[in-house]
Amino acid sequence: MLPDLTDPATLGCLLVLVREAWGGADIFGLHYHCDGAWCVEINDRHFYAPTEAAALVAALEAVP
Repeated sequence: MLPDLTDPATLGCLLVLVREAWGGADIFGLHYHCDGAWCVEINDRHFYAPTEAAALVAALEAVP
């Protein structure tokens, strides 16, 4: 069974996973752009995707 990425609790857990994987909340930002994309900002890196969940997953997949 796959996680429900539209569920707020699942998104919150994904957010925590990204923060932990990248070393803490102080280097993490998430916002919606006027062009219709979500963006996760971590240090000088930006991860864009059409949904909040997809942007978080992109950031998680890019962990060094």
